[in-house]
Amino acid sequence: MAQANVLLKNARKDQGLTQAILAEKLHVDTQTVSSWERGIRAPLPDVRKRLCELLGKSPEQLGLSFAEENEADNSQLQVAVASVQKAIVPSSLETVAISLPQDRSIVDTTEIEIQAFPPLQAISLSAQVNNDSLRLHLLNRVYSLWIVGFFQHSLFRSILLRLQLYEQPNAVNNPWHQTVQESNLPARLLPIGTRIIQVYDEADGEVLILGKPGAGKTTLLLELTQQLLMRAQENEQHPMPVVFNLSSWAEKQQPLQEWLIEEFTMRYQVPPNLARAWIEEEAITLMLDGLDEMAGDYRTKCIEAINTYRQTHGLVSIVVCCRQDDYFAQPARILLNKAIVAQPLTEQQVDQYTSHENFNVKSMRLALQKDPDLQAMVTTPLMLNILTLIYHETPQGKASLISSLPVHRQNIFQTYVERVTKRGLLQRNYTLDQTNHWLSWLARQMQAHNQSEFYLERLQPTWLPHTAYQRYQAAILRLIYGIDIFVVAALFAWIRGGKRGDEVGVGIGLLGELGGRSGNDVLGWMKPGLGGGLEAGGSLGILLALVVVIVTLLMGSPMPIFSWRTLWQSVTSGLRNASLIGVGVTLIAGILFSLSQGLIGGFESGLSMGLFSGLLAGLLTGLINGLKSKPEMAHIVQDPSEPLQKNKQWQKSNVIKRFWDTVFYGCCAGVGFGGVYALLAGGINTYVLTYGAIAGAFMGLIFGAGGGTNLLHLGSGIEPVERVAWSWRNMRYHATKSLTKGLLLGMMVMLGVSITLSIASSGFYGLAYGMRYGIIYGMIVGLVGGLAAIFTGSLASGWSSDILDEHQFVRPNEGIRRSLKNALLVGCVFGLVGGVASGLISGFAFGFVGRLGGWPILSAGFTILFGVIFVLQCFILQGGGAWVKHYVLRWYCWRAGYMPRNYAHFLDYAADSILLRKIGGGYMFAHQLLRDYFDKLEMQGEISHHSNKKLQIRHTDNIDHIECDSHANPPV
Repeated sequence: MAQANVLLKNARKDQGLTQAILAEKLHVDTQTVSSWERGIRAPLPDVRKRLCELLGKSPEQLGLSFAEENEADNSQLQVAVASVQKAIVPSSLETVAISLPQDRSIVDTTEIEIQAFPPLQAISLSAQVNNDSLRLHLLNRVYSLWIVGFFQHSLFRSILLRLQLYEQPNAVNNPWHQTVQESNLPARLLPIGTRIIQVYDEADGEVLILGKPGAGKTTLLLELTQQLLMRAQENEQHPMPVVFNLSSWAEKQQPLQEWLIEEFTMRYQVPPNLARAWIEEEAITLMLDGLDEMAGDYRTKCIEAINTYRQTHGLVSIVVCCRQDDYFAQPARILLNKAIVAQPLTEQQVDQYTSHENFNVKSMRLALQKDPDLQAMVTTPLMLNILTLIYHETPQGKASLISSLPVHRQNIFQTYVERVTKRGLLQRNYTLDQTNHWLSWLARQMQAHNQSEFYLERLQPTWLPHTAYQRYQAAILRLIYGIDIFVVAALFAWIRGGKRGDEVGVGIGLLGELGGRSGNDVLGWMKPGLGGGLEAGGSLGILLALVVVIVTLLMGSPMPIFSWRTLWQSVTSGLRNASLIGVGVTLIAGILFSLSQGLIGGFESGLSMGLFSGLLAGLLTGLINGLKSKPEMAHIVQDPSEPLQKNKQWQKSNVIKRFWDTVFYGCCAGVGFGGVYALLAGGINTYVLTYGAIAGAFMGLIFGAGGGTNLLHLGSGIEPVERVAWSWRNMRYHATKSLTKGLLLGMMVMLGVSITLSIASSGFYGLAYGMRYGIIYGMIVGLVGGLAAIFTGSLASGWSSDILDEHQFVRPNEGIRRSLKNALLVGCVFGLVGGVASGLISGFAFGFVGRLGGWPILSAGFTILFGVIFVLQCFILQGGGAWVKHYVLRWYCWRAGYMPRNYAHFLDYAADSILLRKIGGGYMFAHQLLRDYFDKLEMQGEISHHSNKKLQIRHTDNIDHIECDSHANPPV
């Protein structure tokens, strides 16, 4: 290994200079001076001259005489390489040059050079051949795989366009920056013609290469690898450059040293013991590519692993490559000396490139001059290389016939898409036809909705065709209401209790599990209930249903403004639906009960069930109409894409839709209610089927035919809940209104329930019991409903949600994930608080108003039920509904063929193919012209017939190896 240069170190100390002061005088980094003194590096010729002048000593006195010997050897190597180059490059070319470490004379003002790739034998013969055959084997393997196998094929006719670089100090975590006060230096352009090898030397072999997709980062990395291979073959003490792809690190996330040993063995067939020895002896220069190929979280962990490795291997030279946006999107900063960013190509560079005499692309140069929009796209070596191939391999006469700019662009972009999606190292998960089809749909929708940026969380149902939009809206209603109905029916069955043998009542259900007595005894004197076979256990459903309606309506909208008109609308709509649903349930229940109880008994039980159902339906629909304003109701049920029509609800299509809604909701309720009854009864029997069918008929009629789907404000669009906040100030500000309206609502509910229950129960048990039962139960329901309204209104007034600005997103679909997270948060918090509060209120009402000794059991039971209700409704209304609607919409789009199932993965693939640009958590087309191309693509039938319209281009080695930022490992 290298020996320390004691002479240089002593000479510096004799002059009273620190490494930092000497570095400042020489305009180099402190680490560079340190590497000279450690014997790892030698000063370049011009720097060596100034160093001798500063220290007042000759190169021999400073221990630098060997550098002159190496320089002589390098000159011989250059002559040997030049002789080989003449055999493989046309003699008409002006300049032949290879960037050697000590030769600075090759910095050209033209910014273009011919890159030589001499055979391995020429390098081996001209260099000082190392006696270590294993070392030479590794160097030759790296050269064969990466330089000849990839780098050489990535350059059209070996033309290397010199990129301008700028340094960005804040991209790295350099401990020396604070020492020499460089931590706050702004990014600065490096001199024109600065080579990556010069940056590497000045950074003491620690460089981070950044840039946009296609900007030439991998080319810079491999150019540097080629130069370091030459050095390693010249000097056996020089570390061996080895290229590794970091994308595989994310699989196991091992310590970097262990991962390097595995990669050595797998990619280069180096024995593990030898690989470990080379790494521990720091005989390897790590050329790390592919940091941007892993997810953001893994990228941060990988950088931390590299930094940890650097803590114990601080003298190892490391070069890391990553896309600029992906690197800065995560918080970690890599522990290296310098960071450079590859600049976009300038018009002057493109003009020099296209005017080079080695090309036959005059038509391309003229096209760029005539088409400024197309010229604006040529900002990366990738795009420039593709256009060069297209024009060079297109006959001059044919190119001149293309006079129409639109047709010309169309042909260019068609070939461009084919090339970037077929790059040799790009992971091909999608076919060309799929890519064209899906991006064409995206471009048309962005154009139709005036969007320049696409965020997955902003996908809306209006992107669907009219028929698909209607089906989607119907599916959303059925899915969300189906879940709601299923859960509420199951809860009602659980608290109402079932039948086990001869025992019937709440003691079989939840209340019995909490310690309630057999049958309905826990309800004390209220046990008879409405009568006609419907005991008080069934009446508990009134309380449950009213709380569901109040929580659902008030959690999603502010407290309503009560008026006589509102009261009249509530009464009329309630009576209308009570009559319709009461008669319907009476007929269905009467028929079902007659099968087991006979005609008279079945009719009596059916009448009781119909009275209860009509009562409950009237209360619910009246409450819904009273708490919801007319505009909101119209907004919910009206498809915005359809004109308003009178009597629309009685149109044939709408009648059919309501029929199927009734069947669907009825099935959801029947399965929920009957399923719980089957569990309570220990199996399916006539009792389970009968009451399951009745519950299904009731729910189906009220939500299908009765318009109960006005309950939830689902809207026509998707509005994620991406940010939530709580304000005690807002809650206190609205406290008086919430209290007043809650009490008023409770009184209205109490009055309605007392009147209807008194009349219904008096018909079976006489006026005395009926009046007592109706008034007291009405007071209980009114008290619980009013306090639930006050509590829910207070929570709704203090809680607020909002949609974030899209530019705050850092990951695709982050808004929908935030919406789900907030929905779970609100559901859990409000579910716990709301369930406990409502349960205590219910227990207090049954104990102190109803004088029931089992009120603690009732309180515990209702705490569980209301907790579930609060969780479910808050989840749906505070972001969960948007989450459901988003993924249902994605399913419809996938089913229609507009997108793949994993849309974010495809969009990332398109970004990797440089068809899209990734901006935080969103995407935009790489250029407006490219979006226009996809917008018109399918209308011209080019997807299925693209092979007939594309340019006839010969398949050459350059096609699949265009310069790019792909990072997959080459085949070994």
